[in-house]
Amino acid sequence: MRLSVVVPTFDRRERLARTLAALEEERPAIEGGAEVVVVDDGSSDGTSGLLSSREAEGRLRALRVAHGGPARARNAGARAALGEILLFLGDDIVPEPGFLAAHDAAHREAGEGRRAVLGRTEWDPSRIRVTPMLRHLDRHGLQFGFGLIRDPERVPVWFFYASNVSLPRETFLELGGFDEGFGGAAWEDVEFAFRAARAPCPLRLVYRPAARARHDHPTTLESFRARQRASGRAAALFAEKHPELAPDLGVGEARSLPEERPYFLRVAERLVRVADPLGLPLPGRVYDKLFRWDYLSGLSESLRGGASSRAAALPSEAERLHSFR
Repeated sequence: MRLSVVVPTFDRRERLARTLAALEEERPAIEGGAEVVVVDDGSSDGTSGLLSSREAEGRLRALRVAHGGPARARNAGARAALGEILLFLGDDIVPEPGFLAAHDAAHREAGEGRRAVLGRTEWDPSRIRVTPMLRHLDRHGLQFGFGLIRDPERVPVWFFYASNVSLPRETFLELGGFDEGFGGAAWEDVEFAFRAARAPCPLRLVYRPAARARHDHPTTLESFRARQRASGRAAALFAEKHPELAPDLGVGEARSLPEERPYFLRVAERLVRVADPLGLPLPGRVYDKLFRWDYLSGLSESLRGGASSRAAALPSEAERLHSFR
C-alpha cells in the first residue's frame, strides 16, 4: 500500500461523510493504492453506523476507541495503517481534486533526508460565510498561517498542522508518534514536529499548496476564544516538556498577565462583533491582541494550577468545536 489516509473523528457524522466522499474520488489516482483509516474517538452521533456501512462495502477501515483526544486517535490509526506514507486529515477537511496526488508527488520528489508535506487548507465558502475575522485567522497564524510561510522548502515546525500533513509511516512510528499527554487538539502536532526536527535524521517540513482542501468548520468569536484558552492550557504542558521553548510559547508574558481583562480588549471585542457581520475588516493587530489575551489567560491558568492541571484534560464542550483543528 502506498498511502494511508488517517482520519480521527468525534461527533461529526455529516461533515465526515463529505470528507469520505471526496476521498473516494481521489483514491484511484494513487499508484500503489490508497486506503482510508477512520478512527472513531468515542462518537455518539451515529458515526459508528456510517462507518460500518462503508466498511462493509470495502471503502474504508474503521477503528473504534474510547474517547481520548486526537493524539491518541491518530496514533491508533497510524499503527493500524498499511501504507508507506501516512496522511493525517481532519474530519472536517474536504479534499479538492488532485489532493492525494499532490501529497504523493511531493514524497516522490528527489531530495535530501526525510520530509513531511504540509497541504493548503482554506475555509469552505459553500458551507460557511468567510468573514474578515476568519480570513485573518486562516492566513496569519492563529488558526492557520499559510500567509506567513516564506520558504516552502524549509517550513518552521510551528506550521505542522496535523489536519492536512503527510510523512513516512516508518518515520512517524520511529519518533514515537504524537504525545498522548495532550488531551485536546492543541500543540500535540507541533510538539511532534519539534521532536522530529531534532532527531538524528531530522524531518524537514515542505509546503505544497496544490494539496488543497476546504475547511468545513463554522467558527464564531466565542468558539475561537474558547479554542485559544484551550491552546494556552496545552501550551503549558508543551513548555513543561520543552523548557527551552518557554519564551516562544509566551510563558513569561502569561506569568505577568493582569487578572482583569483590559478595557481596550473589551472595546476590541465590541468592534469585531459589529464589524464582522457587516464584512468590514479591522486591522490585523485588533484580532491578534483580542485572541492573544485568551491564549495567555489559558496558559496563565494552567501555570498557576501546577502539573496536575497540565495533565491530559479532554476539551470542554465549547472547545470540542475545534477538535482535530
